[in-house]
Amino acid sequence: MRAIYALIIRGYGLILNLAALFHPKAKLWVDGRKDWRANLKNQVKFPGEYYWFHCASLGEFEQGRPIMEALKEQNPGAKIALSFFSPSGFEIRKDYELADIICYLPLDTANNARDFIQILQPKLAVFVKYEIWPEFFRGSRESKIPLLMVSAIFRPSQRFFKFYGGWFRKSLQCPEQFFVQDQQSANLLKSIGIVNATLAGDTRFDRVIKIAANTKPIPLIENFIGDRKAIVVGSSWLPEERISALLNEKLGEDYCFILAPHEIDEQHVNGILEMMGEGAIKYSSAQSRDLKSARTLVIDNMGLLSRIYKYAHFVVVGGGFGKGLHNAVEAAVYGVPLAYGPRHLKFNEAVELVRLKAGITADSPEKLTEVILDLLGKPEQLGEMADSSKAYVLAGSGATAKVMRYLSEKAWV
Repeated sequence: MRAIYALIIRGYGLILNLAALFHPKAKLWVDGRKDWRANLKNQVKFPGEYYWFHCASLGEFEQGRPIMEALKEQNPGAKIALSFFSPSGFEIRKDYELADIICYLPLDTANNARDFIQILQPKLAVFVKYEIWPEFFRGSRESKIPLLMVSAIFRPSQRFFKFYGGWFRKSLQCPEQFFVQDQQSANLLKSIGIVNATLAGDTRFDRVIKIAANTKPIPLIENFIGDRKAIVVGSSWLPEERISALLNEKLGEDYCFILAPHEIDEQHVNGILEMMGEGAIKYSSAQSRDLKSARTLVIDNMGLLSRIYKYAHFVVVGGGFGKGLHNAVEAAVYGVPLAYGPRHLKFNEAVELVRLKAGITADSPEKLTEVILDLLGKPEQLGEMADSSKAYVLAGSGATAKVMRYLSEKAWV
């Protein structure tokens, strides 16, 4: 099975190299891994001293970040190496100030894993959520590097729990400890004989609580909203932007819209402006405009969304009609009602928010628009949703402290 896996991984790399000829994101993926051995050697100044964190992309980074920050707070001299699989994470966080090394993770081959680990010589490896790479896990174990999984989550549909998943299950024997998000994950691990799992929760809750507690005002956003009620559409794709346009047609002047699209290239942003019609402006050019006469503000930069949610009367979270929902927790922490599409079932927080009646969902943009319009006319229900939303996030805090307690007990910090 190992040989078959190696062929699959190499085939995946070949496909991406071909895709790089036509697709900008694939090109970033490929270019970021060129000469990775030499680039990593140039970055490694203190071999043997690094806490190595690996994240798939930006969402997983936000789960690993609270632990990195806690490490630095406890030991300011700690050295952190941060690797990403996806350009979506690397390109946005390649200048993350707490990390001493930031790089792409090379393809999961035996040679790559061996060389990466030998060059970096980490004192501890922390893989986030569902980043399970058999060769890197095997290499860490053979090099006697303690490996943790944090904010980990497992589902019965994963190959580890299937009759044909024996070789992949061996990877799960490598981590020193799993810190899982929910009881189901712990139970699934136990069902295949893995008992070194701690029910810790999701470290993102700690992160968003910290952000909310330290959020600074954004005067431009405040001036834009004025006395109106703001509907914030976060990490939007076309379906959520369609919902915004439909709501814009139905709601009166006492509402305004703030859209933060997932992709902020000029063509996409201009498409949103056209869709939202007269009164739609870009954040980057809003300084010279009469903000209060504008109806829609499109955020065409990165990094503001988690602070903008503070001003929301209602939030639509993007991704739920596509590949998967974006971060609902960073909005929920402010105590706002949420709405999103049906593809949220792999995200515990989204499922729980619906169960607690803090969030709503529907199968199509048109149907979700109808549900939102109905809710906006029920202030008492909106208030209950908002209260449930914030209470859920506050109740979920503490995962970072559990991980740090374990590290201290093991004398790794």
